[in-house]
Amino acid sequence: MLQEFEPVRPWLFDLRQPISSMETTDGQEQELKVAVWHTVERIAKAEAQKSGKQVTPDFVASLSNVVFEQISTMALDLEAFAKHAKRSTISMEDVKMCARRNDDLAHHGFGRGNC
Repeated sequence: MLQEFEPVRPWLFDLRQPISSMETTDGQEQELKVAVWHTVERIAKAEAQKSGKQVTPDFVASLSNVVFEQISTMALDLEAFAKHAKRSTISMEDVKMCARRNDDLAHHGFGRGNC
């Protein structure tokens, strides 16, 4: 089981704006990517240490890129679900809709049968 880690929170945006309308500067996007990288590195190293393994910087960079892309996709999906429901706020129901696409989340109460 993964340990709970305090997330890095470099919130740079006014979250009252729609995600799709937010224009980020290269510097803002880079700061977000760095925050994701540090969080992924911390978790990967902790999990690797449990099994006596090590992680390489290339592995952390690759995994961080995948995580960042997944986060970006999920953010747009959440916004679309809320808009479809004619709401301006993302709700837990929107999160459940996103989670339904991932069968592995069934173990955490977000599976197809629980939404």
